[in-house]
Amino acid sequence: MSSSTSSSESPKQSKRARKQQKKSNGTATSTWEKPAKVLLADTIGQALHERLLSFGDRYHQHQHQHQHQHQHPHQPSGPTHHNNWHQVNQQLLSTTTPHLTVPQIPRSSTSSSSNISRKSSTMTLSSYDGQSMASSRTSHDTSPSPGTSKPSHSTASLHSEPQPNRIITLNPPCNTATIEPLISRHSQVSHMGVLDPSYSLFVNTTRTALLCFKVCNKVAIVSGDPMCAVEEFGAVLTEFQTWRQRHRLGLAFMGTSERMVEYAQHQHQHQHQHQHQHQHQHQHHQAPTTSWTILEFGRERVLNPTTNPILLEQEGKRILLQNKQLLHPDKGGITLDIYVAPPSPTATTEADQTLQTQLSEIYTTWCHHRNNHPDKQKHPQSQAFITTYTPFTQTQPQPQAPMLYIYTRSPTTGSPTSLAALRALGTTPGYHLDPCIAAPGTPKGLSDLLVFAAMALLRRLGCRYLGLGLEPYAQLGRVEGVASPLVEKLVRAAYRFAFARLPVQGKRAYHDKFRPDAGLERGVFLVFVGEGGHSGGRWGSGKGTANGARAGTPEVRQVVGVAHLANIRIRRVVWG
Repeated sequence: MSSSTSSSESPKQSKRARKQQKKSNGTATSTWEKPAKVLLADTIGQALHERLLSFGDRYHQHQHQHQHQHQHPHQPSGPTHHNNWHQVNQQLLSTTTPHLTVPQIPRSSTSSSSNISRKSSTMTLSSYDGQSMASSRTSHDTSPSPGTSKPSHSTASLHSEPQPNRIITLNPPCNTATIEPLISRHSQVSHMGVLDPSYSLFVNTTRTALLCFKVCNKVAIVSGDPMCAVEEFGAVLTEFQTWRQRHRLGLAFMGTSERMVEYAQHQHQHQHQHQHQHQHQHQHHQAPTTSWTILEFGRERVLNPTTNPILLEQEGKRILLQNKQLLHPDKGGITLDIYVAPPSPTATTEADQTLQTQLSEIYTTWCHHRNNHPDKQKHPQSQAFITTYTPFTQTQPQPQAPMLYIYTRSPTTGSPTSLAALRALGTTPGYHLDPCIAAPGTPKGLSDLLVFAAMALLRRLGCRYLGLGLEPYAQLGRVEGVASPLVEKLVRAAYRFAFARLPVQGKRAYHDKFRPDAGLERGVFLVFVGEGGHSGGRWGSGKGTANGARAGTPEVRQVVGVAHLANIRIRRVVWG
């Protein structure tokens, strides 16, 4: 009896003992035997970075130029940025093998199009997407504006049509070499117009400040903040006023930051105090009045490549799966590559010209397809908040901003199929991603892959800021400087009415897909400047303003001008 019991328990005990022993052995070896997870972002980032280093002198000059402008001796003193990611670049460059001064861009490039082993599968660094960006995003600065500048449908026209008097100053001449340091030091996401030949550039007499603007409906609409230190705002705007008065132009700002809002608030308070002091002394000789109406109409969406949950593969499983399929040699077979243009057109080689032509054709083809799509002809919609972009300028000198280009190649022809441009920013150490498009007819998902690849590269470089662009609000945020609560109510209602009829609602969904960092986003503003004349009446009567508008109320021509600049067709908004 006892023997049978022991015999029945011994197999159970031995089985239990084996499980415990296996478990203990597993816990003991798991700490050192378990391989570290290899992220797709790390694989892409390393490959693109190695390819970037192969550009050698161009990449050196790209980084040194951008870093040097923050310490330029001829620039006014301003806030010093600690660009830790620049230091990472220099350390990596110093430990790399000798670079190629003039790199070739063949499809067989070892670092961009060779197969990279990842676990048991092999993926080609490439991607294939054409219309995913066009269909999923309404960009504010990647398609041409029919109302403000003509879309170019060929590479030749893309490089032409720069306005001969684009650079304006009260003491000419002034060349592009003078203003490029200002662009590198003070550029923002809103300054995409610097690359648009239809925008003009006003430079002050001391060459320490720059305004990027376009004239619409007799109003000079400045894009973003003045490109200078805050201490220079007043001086450059005073000179700009002198030039505007010669041409009878009004003034408005679009896409400004909190810096410009604080300046406008200070100007309003200072003027109000000054008028109060002289009210009793000069009852019949009141000084000209200036009002500043501030409307917060949107925000800048920003990705943080160092903490992005999609890069860390914590979220966005669909995007990750789509990218892996595009990069797999037996499925999508797409190849990722990167390009740095020569510092000047004179250094451009034949290989550069060929690649630049191909990349430019992606943009022009996408623009033409977007503006002439059959659905758009049947149900036309205005493309709000857009700027015509010029990828490469060869024929005439144009201001150059430090740029990196990430693109994909077709697995069959090896020709480029999609394009993403990274423009270095000045006020914030980081980059602005725009445009990010793919040629029509290419597989879905290429634009998403380009965003992912851009984040992966910047994560490798230690960069924490990748701007996606401006995203309009469904309703206005802050409203300051209006004449009365009734006017504010009317302004808010008019904005809600217009926004509901604009094709910009998809922007937020597209941006949210990549998990922007809420801590990095910031509001963007419209600022309408009302310039009154000498009036014997009470302050704010606005005798000198157009249409008899009171100070504190945006003029009709200002509103119409901003609508034209944003390519908002008023008739279509009103009548549907």
